[in-house]
Amino acid sequence: MAVDTVRKKPAGKRAASPSGSQPPVKKAKRVASAPGLGFAAPAAGKSAYPLDAKVKRTDVASSQPYLNKRCDKCAGLTVQQCLELKYANAKGEKVDYKMADLKYDVQAKRLAVVGGTPGAAPKVAKPSLGVTKAAPLDAAKTVAEVKSLAGGVKLASGTVMPAVGFGTYKLKNE
Repeated sequence: MAVDTVRKKPAGKRAASPSGSQPPVKKAKRVASAPGLGFAAPAAGKSAYPLDAKVKRTDVASSQPYLNKRCDKCAGLTVQQCLELKYANAKGEKVDYKMADLKYDVQAKRLAVVGGTPGAAPKVAKPSLGVTKAAPLDAAKTVAEVKSLAGGVKLASGTVMPAVGFGTYKLKNE
């Protein structure tokens, strides 16, 4: 006498792959994101609104009192001045007014941005292209005489070439 046994699938196991009668399921292809997208900070001068544009208060009011107070603070200021403000959020905490807040208020028509020079950006010192003001390297006659990462070999032209490469992990950073 044959006894039929019923096999139960253990908990946590995946289902078997589809049989030949079922069509295979294709996975969706992932779209590669363009370089520079994602969490990277926007480039200087690439803000949504010109930083020297004026912010005007409109007649539209919010049902949230803190949003109305926030918009009232921005009235008559430039975009740059608005981004330097602090306001009390819904919980009463003092937080910075950010570009996202300005966009939200403009989209809700509580504020309007008028005028400004496109691409107007604050004066920010640009980093130099590899030229730094560091202490000069200590010149030595041979690489063997160099005792720290701040040393190098003086070439015939007078330039001191840093002694870096194989074995420099033994040198002290002085």
